[in-house]
Amino acid sequence: MIKNYPFRKAKGIFVYDIQSNRYYDLQKNSNIIGHSNKKITTIVKNHISSSWNLYGDTIYHRKIKALYDKLFSSNYHLAVSFSLVEFFTRFFNYTQQKSSNLQIIGDRFNLWIKKHCNNINREAKNDCKTTIIYDMAELFFKSNGDIKQFNKTIADLKKEEITIFNYYWYPYLDIITNNADIIILPQIYSGHFEYINILINKKINDFNYYTFQLNNIPSLYLASSLKLYYTIKKISNYDSFKLNWNGFIQAGRLFVSEELNSQKYKEIVNKYLEKKILLNLTPPYYSYLPIIVEDYQKKYLSRIKI
Repeated sequence: MIKNYPFRKAKGIFVYDIQSNRYYDLQKNSNIIGHSNKKITTIVKNHISSSWNLYGDTIYHRKIKALYDKLFSSNYHLAVSFSLVEFFTRFFNYTQQKSSNLQIIGDRFNLWIKKHCNNINREAKNDCKTTIIYDMAELFFKSNGDIKQFNKTIADLKKEEITIFNYYWYPYLDIITNNADIIILPQIYSGHFEYINILINKKINDFNYYTFQLNNIPSLYLASSLKLYYTIKKISNYDSFKLNWNGFIQAGRLFVSEELNSQKYKEIVNKYLEKKILLNLTPPYYSYLPIIVEDYQKKYLSRIKI
């Protein structure tokens, strides 16, 4: 199986197996500046002994809070969860106890929900609140990667009693809140770690049932996340390289196969594995190019015809 493939190290856009074969790693959004980037690894090495288990009100917790207040205004509480799966599991358990209807907008996100939260009840109930969840990455595709069109799409979205913008798979830092009730920030806000940052509209009072306070995240994670954020912000020349692979669609860094059948998609992934390219094997099947793609890397990726 691909997920058990024996890789021994990672550097830049590549990972290496035990025989030193090199593979293009295009699986994760957090790999935006490549594996083992010195600006990030130095932070981790310098703090791993002193900061690994520091929780509470450290300088890094205060810096994150100050940054998010500046970026997203004081209309939101900053909360966290230890993974995307945990957040939605806890959120659905809580809202179903409150008899809430559910709408999920995004075909690939629906596949992810079925895989990780398949016990949720979507049966519509009369006189109940409705929660609507938008997969912002899929809306980005539907806007053909055009930021102005994407922003207009967001402005026109239907709102419900609880409206969630799931930006987790969105490939960039800058987002629009549009007064949504709950906003899951892009994975790249969490550095190379699995925790997620969540904005909670201050009109919501019960969010502690399905989120945690930022103080529960170790300061090492936050130090790495801050460094990644400022490193990305300094890169002004986001690469517009297009893959032009048959059967794939692309919007900015983000690309995905048009195939939604899981078995057929696995066959596609295995064909690319033979070409030394790693794609995301699991729903929602989004894969990513790093911000900077070298000319020789573009040449190899452009020659791929499957």
